[in-house]
Amino acid sequence: MPSPPIDFPDHYPCPACGARHALRPHVSSLDVNGKMAAIGICSACLVLVNIPVLVAHHDGHLSNLENQAAALETYYRVDASDTAALEGTVAANGFLINLLKDKLGDLSAKTYLDIGYGAGYSLYAATRHAGHVMGVDLADTSITSLCNALGWPPNLELQGDLAALSRPADIVVLWHTLEHIPDCPDFIAALKARIAPGAHILLQVPLLRPSSIIDLHFSFFGLASLRALFSGQGFDEVDYWFDVENDFITYMARAAIG
Repeated sequence: MPSPPIDFPDHYPCPACGARHALRPHVSSLDVNGKMAAIGICSACLVLVNIPVLVAHHDGHLSNLENQAAALETYYRVDASDTAALEGTVAANGFLINLLKDKLGDLSAKTYLDIGYGAGYSLYAATRHAGHVMGVDLADTSITSLCNALGWPPNLELQGDLAALSRPADIVVLWHTLEHIPDCPDFIAALKARIAPGAHILLQVPLLRPSSIIDLHFSFFGLASLRALFSGQGFDEVDYWFDVENDFITYMARAAIG
């Protein structure tokens, strides 16, 4: 059965690199609900773009902040009734800390920033290893429930905006965050103002699969598009890994030292 024609909005800026008039038709794919979705590609950075979500955002039919905040409350609720289970989940989410320790060594003197921390399990795990831990998200309901159940770490700082952070970060975690952002270059530029010289960024994003085509995701990065985004902002690549079982890519970059 032929795919329906794509009315393609190439005048919108690429959500990953900001280039205008660079979006091109790429494929039609079924989304998570089995509906047809047009997927574009940026000729400048090669990111894949969820066109229906991009159009809804720019045409004013979708409030991205409201949509993301509602999803946060829906998908990341914490059941605080079983503290043993919560401790187990926090421990299981310590894999990020282990990865960072393998790459960077001891974290006890580092300031750690997690943007888009969701339920907050990894954020809470970080408070047991890093010197100061900062979390930024659109809502803090889940992490509040978690801290009320397990105890409030004295080194934890929660904010709703990057500009409110108390100090520069040495480590930034963007775990399944970039795909939710419609203007990544502006976001990374704002982030650069809140990090220390030589800071490391560790991120993971989903590759293009039907299960990842949802109204919360703007972009599907690959290695080339991640390199374009971060090199364009003055970061050096440290490493990358492909999770072939879950169709994710993990990427680490380092800011300039001076």
